[in-house]
Amino acid sequence: LKTKQERPTLRIVGRFDPVKGHREFFPLFKLILDRWTYDAPRPFLEIIGNPVNVTARMLSDSAEQAGLTLEEDLRIIPWRLKNLADVMSRTHLGVVCSLGSEVICRVAQEFLLCGAPIAVSGAGALKEVLRSKSFGVHYGKLSLSDSADLIREQLYRGWQETEETRKKRAELSREHFSFERMGCDLDKVFSPMIRSESSEVLGGERTN
Repeated sequence: LKTKQERPTLRIVGRFDPVKGHREFFPLFKLILDRWTYDAPRPFLEIIGNPVNVTARMLSDSAEQAGLTLEEDLRIIPWRLKNLADVMSRTHLGVVCSLGSEVICRVAQEFLLCGAPIAVSGAGALKEVLRSKSFGVHYGKLSLSDSADLIREQLYRGWQETEETRKKRAELSREHFSFERMGCDLDKVFSPMIRSESSEVLGGERTN
């Protein structure tokens, strides 16, 4: 159960790379903090991932330049957690702030499968993950100011959610993103192609 002391928490999960948009998200998060007027504790941002083309120190320097304070406003964890699914399930709002390269969108799907709502940048196929209004929001075409307001409102709603609401979101997400579901979707795509190719081969054999 949520306590009054629990801070509304956003989490970003994924490798530390320029294309993932961590540094571009810092000014947006600072604006969220500056405009936080809800009857709730001050939000907290946690970033989890493996350093690839960006180091944890580079991220912390960028955060400080945006006016954020490490461990007070945000935490950077430069390794993959063993209990990541549990951490994602305790997230009030999962953020995918990528600038590009999102095709599979697995992190966004994993947040939803864990019951957490998401806010996505809209890069690549991210918008397509929002199959239901209960899944979250996308802010790709909004200004910095409007993006901050949208995410701020979504975070507060996520902080207020009941376990039952999160359970329903996870169940609905499994209908769309479970490996079984995705396997069925792939089968629907490739089966007609395989049958068509088989018919062409048999037709060629009969002609010959």
